[in-house]
Amino acid sequence: MSNCRSNENDLLWLVLGAIAEMICYACAEPETRGKTMGIGVGIVGWGAISEILHGPCLAGMEECEFVAVCDEREERLSHAKEVYGCKGYKDIDAFLEDPDIHLVLVALPNFLHGPTTLRSLEAGKHAISEKPMAFGLAEAENILRTARKKELIVTTHQNRRWDPYYLMIREFIDEGRFGNPIFFQSRALGGPWKKTWAGSSKLTGKGPFMSFGPHLLDQMLTLAPQGPIFVSGVVKSILAEDDYFNAFLTFSDGSTALIELSKATRLKGAKRFHISFEKGDLMVTTADSETFWWHLRGDGEKAQKEKVPESPPFPIQSRPFYQNVFAAIRGEEPLIVKPEQSRRYVAVAEAIVRSSEEKKSFVVSCDEAADEGRIDPA
Repeated sequence: MSNCRSNENDLLWLVLGAIAEMICYACAEPETRGKTMGIGVGIVGWGAISEILHGPCLAGMEECEFVAVCDEREERLSHAKEVYGCKGYKDIDAFLEDPDIHLVLVALPNFLHGPTTLRSLEAGKHAISEKPMAFGLAEAENILRTARKKELIVTTHQNRRWDPYYLMIREFIDEGRFGNPIFFQSRALGGPWKKTWAGSSKLTGKGPFMSFGPHLLDQMLTLAPQGPIFVSGVVKSILAEDDYFNAFLTFSDGSTALIELSKATRLKGAKRFHISFEKGDLMVTTADSETFWWHLRGDGEKAQKEKVPESPPFPIQSRPFYQNVFAAIRGEEPLIVKPEQSRRYVAVAEAIVRSSEEKKSFVVSCDEAADEGRIDPA
């Protein structure tokens, strides 16, 4: 019963946070709302993630102006226009011709991410894709080539780079207290799919491309060294099509990683992260999606446990990501979520799927500095 109450409270705070952001925007002076004061942002796809996260997040930021939404559903356009006073387009060509839009956020079903991101870049717009950026390495390479040619910013919405437990992990590894990492484990075990497009592998991609899969891969590869990655993977259908995957990765320094995602878990509570170092272990555990515990034990030391600080409310948790993107567009900061990093996790995801289908291992050579990536049989 306590877990049910906790989930209800979490949901209540999410909703209240979103409402607060909407009220702040609605109370702004009409003349201010009608002008592009900063970087003009347009969103393609007004679904749940746009309504609950991106809209409220962007509307509360001074660095940008929420200019327009593009969606073929009239009722969704009406909702966005009513809440935010933005423009609404059913035709994407007209949307991309809007001179007030400088940056396009692609928040469509996964199979449309790559084509729509590419189309936005070709129209001369900077672009953010919801994850995953693409369904394969070739598509990701095309996106990167176009962005370079057009001298435009392109990135993927990887807000989980700023999760408190993950920032703690990165800082701890950088400190070197336990020496070098030897073995990583990263798991996200969730409940069955809701009956939406997100549960269709045709629309979302197989295991490593769907749901939290791109976050798991992005977090892991950001911790990993550059160099070739040996990849072996399994994708399974348990409660729904392709709703489970695991992968074993071997990095260039000899360290290894086990990554597991399930949308077919009937019980909650599991290790989220476990890293074995030369001189100790680090573990992050969770009882639900919001509460995390940090565990440490070094050689010759007693075990330590502490609660990880809570994440910001959902509607504003992506602000550090957006602030960096806006600063990169203005030429003030380097991009944190680099497109080459997105290409790398897409390549690893493709290798996992191919490994499962072809029953063989692959080598992914896709360093950030490389002009092009490769996936070769091991």
